[in-house]
Amino acid sequence: LAIVHLNHIFLILYHSLLPVPNNLTGTLPPEFVHLPLTVIRLENQKGLYGSIPSTIGNMVHLNSLSILFSGPEFGGVIPSSLFTIPAMEWVTITHNEGDWEFPTSIESGQENKIKGLKLKSNGLSGTIPPFISEFTNIKALGLGHNSLEGSIPDSFGRLTSLEYFDFHDNNLNGTLPQSLMRLTNLTGMSLGKNKIQGPLPSWLGNLSKLRLLDLSYNKLEGSIPTSLSLLSNLQHVTLQHNNDLYGSISAFEPLEKLSTLLLSSNSFSSTIPSGLFSDFTGKVFADFSHNNFTGGLPEHFSQYAQNTSECSIF
Repeated sequence: LAIVHLNHIFLILYHSLLPVPNNLTGTLPPEFVHLPLTVIRLENQKGLYGSIPSTIGNMVHLNSLSILFSGPEFGGVIPSSLFTIPAMEWVTITHNEGDWEFPTSIESGQENKIKGLKLKSNGLSGTIPPFISEFTNIKALGLGHNSLEGSIPDSFGRLTSLEYFDFHDNNLNGTLPQSLMRLTNLTGMSLGKNKIQGPLPSWLGNLSKLRLLDLSYNKLEGSIPTSLSLLSNLQHVTLQHNNDLYGSISAFEPLEKLSTLLLSSNSFSSTIPSGLFSDFTGKVFADFSHNNFTGGLPEHFSQYAQNTSECSIF
């Protein structure tokens, strides 16, 4: 693969910000790091093999790296130098067929500007590396659909700029660390399909900007904390298939923006609150099945039952 060919492709990608049809083969030569690029995007390059050159850290102007839908022979350890490039803000390595790995560490004390780290569907295994907690400017963190194990690092409480994190569909366990209560800019928390244990913590009520809370398919237990009634921006809640969540769901009743409430396959009891969804006028999605609720559906639910395009109640 000639460096001239790489130069042509990458510069087109930089100027047009659109994928350029090509079929690159071979490895990425170390020489390409001498190109003065700010954006690299490699998409659907099934013929690439090997890994990202460790010398990528020399690309001091690089602001964004995207590698998507590459083939099974491209992957390996993500170079630690990638995360210490002075201008680097966005790293997206997602939906790749090869197996990728985190570096064991990055050079400490290096100031970084990383705002987005998305490593979804890459076959990542092992634990979440603590060095991510050094990315104090990060706003979006996506590690979903991998095979990560262990617990969420307590040091993640340092990521106070974080607005969204997605750890969906891994093998994470342990409880939700209390340090996450400091993430007051968080709008989305997606932790479904893991092995998170323990009760729903009352400090979730401190996350006043939260719009999405997905803790479905875990091993949570206990009752719904009353503090969740303080989350006035909450729109989507999915807690289905935790089995040992029980008691009343009255904490959700005051939430005027709530439009999705999926609670199936738990042990909730009592009645469905009469004011639930009463002030919401859009589409509603609710699932109360396989619980121990008593009584009937609130009267105003009839408006949804008559129009199945607006509500799915099982």
